[in-house]
Amino acid sequence: MAKSFSSIRAGIVAMAIGALSPVMVLAEGPGLPPPGAHGGCERDFGPPPGFGPPPGRPPMEPEDEGRPPPYLMHLMLSDEQQDKVFSILHEAAPQLREQSKAIRKARDALRALGQSADFAAADAARLAQTAGTAEGQLALLHTRIDHDIYAILTADQRSQLTIAQKNGPHRFDDMPPR
Repeated sequence: MAKSFSSIRAGIVAMAIGALSPVMVLAEGPGLPPPGAHGGCERDFGPPPGFGPPPGRPPMEPEDEGRPPPYLMHLMLSDEQQDKVFSILHEAAPQLREQSKAIRKARDALRALGQSADFAAADAARLAQTAGTAEGQLALLHTRIDHDIYAILTADQRSQLTIAQKNGPHRFDDMPPR
């Protein structure tokens, strides 16, 4: 008899769990993904897929330095012009690197300050000023590099560049044949 009582009780518990299962599923919400499945829950505080920096690149990193500007890609540069462009970029590389390091250092310090318990407005202002100064210096360096490269272009290459710029970035469709 004790055996039948415990089997009856087990059957009742099983029916209760079976009856309550749909209610428990609905309580979680219809169609919600499991925690962590969409990149926003349970210890996964990073951005969802498709947002943030490209793989392999740290966040807020200045553009890669030392590469020729993209607007030169469709211009037919002579070997001598290519050598001059290389020389211009090589000469500017240490300054570009220094300014990029200064920007990265200031941004890292600002990020750390924003996530610390000891926030000081004066320190934040000083770091923001440092980052702004370095970014301004980097912009001036890029402008000087662009000017130096523009100076070695022929009149025909300059007109091709002007046409491309009027058509929008990287639009070389309407350029005259080379």
